[in-house]
Amino acid sequence: MKIRFYLVAISLLLALCLVLPVYANAFRMMEGDVLQYEYERVGSTGGGQTGNVTFTVTSLNQTMVTLQVNGTSGPEEGPLHIKYDGGIPVYADLLEALVYLPSECLARSLQGKLDWIMHLEFGTLATVANETSQTQSFTVAAGSFKTINLTLSLVGWEYGTLDLIYSVDSGILVYESWVPSPYGDMIVQELTSLTYPFSAKRTLLDIALPTATLVLPAGTAIDGTRRALHKLRLRKHRASMRNEQSQNSPQKTSFYMSLTGALLILASVLLPWSQLMESQVYLPSSLPVLLGASSLFSISTFTFVMTSLLAHATAILVWLGIVLEIYAKRKPVLQLVIVASALVGFASALVLVQAGWSLSWGSLIVIAGGVLVLVSAFAGWDKRNITRLKRS
Repeated sequence: MKIRFYLVAISLLLALCLVLPVYANAFRMMEGDVLQYEYERVGSTGGGQTGNVTFTVTSLNQTMVTLQVNGTSGPEEGPLHIKYDGGIPVYADLLEALVYLPSECLARSLQGKLDWIMHLEFGTLATVANETSQTQSFTVAAGSFKTINLTLSLVGWEYGTLDLIYSVDSGILVYESWVPSPYGDMIVQELTSLTYPFSAKRTLLDIALPTATLVLPAGTAIDGTRRALHKLRLRKHRASMRNEQSQNSPQKTSFYMSLTGALLILASVLLPWSQLMESQVYLPSSLPVLLGASSLFSISTFTFVMTSLLAHATAILVWLGIVLEIYAKRKPVLQLVIVASALVGFASALVLVQAGWSLSWGSLIVIAGGVLVLVSAFAGWDKRNITRLKRS
């Protein structure tokens, strides 16, 4: 019966995670994407021109993105190339066609480290004289995004102000504005749609982590409900059950303490783990990001991916301990699992701290939950050892 309940829970969660990506609006840069922009060109003497331009990602890897450009007002232009080194752009054929920033570059830019722009080589006849950045919520035809706005002051043959606005969730350029100085054509361009190739939008990790994290709590809750309903039909045994519970009160207190810690740890992976300026940062591959798509702020750098793996592993381990406590009664193994989950939880928060990120609700709650389950493990250990000594 227990196995059947867990299989049902796994099936439901897998179905949920597989269906949600179809409807989610979480943009991701991948090979085969077609980014469509609508532009408007306004002349300094009046008049204007509107049209559409598409960027097709013909190839994408760790070191280069190749784009095929097609505009409505003329023949195909391109291909265009953007080169990267360790996730940082180092070359672009055209600065205004820098349509993608990897997560490593976004993380540096969000922390105000914009030196990469000064070292960026590009074919535009200008030089970057000054750069600033700010985060903001921004809405274009393709949707509403949490963005970073890079404002570049250009000097040289072409001089003026270039604004490049990127989604912090995906690194995709959603809006740009070129204002020449003192005269010339002003150009604005905004993202209207992103078409994916025929493939899954989510990686296996995005599906596996939330599913594995919720399977044990969901299965335990389903089976716990079944057991509670079954006990209601056995009222005649209530007296004997009360006697047994009173004899095991120390273990019962320890169990409820560990259960409270496990619930806190489960809640932590659903909450933001860090904060940047006014924005709360969620863990990548977490259920809120899966559900909330581009409306939530998540950074997919190595630090946050590692933190996400450790946080979800903490939730899985601690609920494995709860299952062992309820069903298996294997005390030494239970205590080992509980202690391991607490240590992994502490490590997940430590990864963020060492990388210089501030802690928010999720990371603080996982520490509180880890303390509770750690105390419950040692409290239960002491009381069970005393009981064994008395019996001997």
